[in-house]
Amino acid sequence: MKRLISALLLLNALTATAQSCKSDPKVVASCFTVHGKMYNANGGSVARIWKIGTKRVLGVTRELPKSLDGYMGDFDDVLYGDFLVCPYTEEKAGVMQLVCVESATNVVKGRQPRSVVP
Repeated sequence: MKRLISALLLLNALTATAQSCKSDPKVVASCFTVHGKMYNANGGSVARIWKIGTKRVLGVTRELPKSLDGYMGDFDDVLYGDFLVCPYTEEKAGVMQLVCVESATNVVKGRQPRSVVP
């Protein structure tokens, strides 16, 4: 029962947004929803979102919404869900598209398996 209540509270917290990137003048096209896996990454982006079922990865270049604070603290943390993203760059084959995350719904937190180095 405790797990169910915790899951419902998490879902409720993740659907609210504290800041909006929709109104950012750097946005180049309409916002869209991506079903994906968000994970921490080095190299010029706050996080990345893999579009599940594709080879596409989106680079998140702006702070995550306050509703996601604390859920992506470790490099082993991942979030699966539906992310409303607004593009800062046009989609182009072979190039990571840069986006900001407006909100997230249907979110499930997970952990990446640690690599074993021989």
